[in-house]
Amino acid sequence: MKFLVDMVAKKANFTYDVITPPIGSWGYGYPNGSWDGLVGTALREEADFAIGPAVVLYNRALVIDYADTLMVFYIRILGRRGSTEANPWSYVMPLAPSVWAATVAALLTIFAILAVLSKISWVNVPLSPQMTPSMYIRAMLQQDIPKDTNIRWERVIYGAWLLTVLVLIEAYSANLFTLLAFRRVPEPYQSLRSVLDDPKVVMIWFGNTAYTQFFEAAESGIFKEVYEAGRRGRITYITPQEYVETANRLVSRGDHVLLHPDLAMKLFLTEDFMDKGSCKFYFSKEMLIPMAFSMMLPKYSPLREPINEGIRAAVEGGLYGHWLESTMTNPTSCKTLRRRST
Repeated sequence: MKFLVDMVAKKANFTYDVITPPIGSWGYGYPNGSWDGLVGTALREEADFAIGPAVVLYNRALVIDYADTLMVFYIRILGRRGSTEANPWSYVMPLAPSVWAATVAALLTIFAILAVLSKISWVNVPLSPQMTPSMYIRAMLQQDIPKDTNIRWERVIYGAWLLTVLVLIEAYSANLFTLLAFRRVPEPYQSLRSVLDDPKVVMIWFGNTAYTQFFEAAESGIFKEVYEAGRRGRITYITPQEYVETANRLVSRGDHVLLHPDLAMKLFLTEDFMDKGSCKFYFSKEMLIPMAFSMMLPKYSPLREPINEGIRAAVEGGLYGHWLESTMTNPTSCKTLRRRST
């Protein structure tokens, strides 16, 4: 953000000093109408603008002004990867119960068709004695069948079954090869639902933020379940200053997950990889609560338009995205590992 503020300050011809609010948060509104954090600082005009960037919320916009949108982030789940493992039961995994059910259903359908066709008068030819139902099962098990020169109209049905078996065997072989060649790295919590369904895992949220206000105000749906889980002791609230320490101490244990904007997670994963050379953390595929981020100013501030001009120039010119990417060295190392895992 310093690059952006320096650019805006140069464009608007002003200098600035940085102060930190006594409560290290973006801003939480209390029932008595007071605010803490960056919002409170801007509301009380203790600062000319709050760098943030902070989430754009309706209740905040009632007491302060926002500059133009800088970016849109999503909440993701940060979890601990499991140990690399090889599953000894990999050879049965490609044949899921649904595959077995479909195979048995296909066999029963073929037997029914054979029985019906053998009774129809225009066919007028009974089943070949050698083409019993066991021959279809033998074909599925890649066994031979007795040579029979009397096989006639059953050839069409038997050929269709052989084609089905070929597809089934090739699909099984390809999946089995993949499962045996690549070891599995468990990443269990890919969605908020998977977190809620596991009573042993504890969620970590930043306290007194837009995210907590979001699920505290939910009247139904999955975020209402998050709020109820918090009342049962399944939520731990932290401050931004505790982010890295909490991830290393609690999330690394495997029984806690951290929910936070994905950019901060990418920065954390990058720093963890560069410092320790490991990829023990991952973030989820599911993205939650899209949030627009921007800088904040006191109501009717004369600095709003100059700041907006600087933001538009930086965002539309691609400078802001470049600055963000430059803060992340080697950002895809751990992400590539996640794509290779199953």
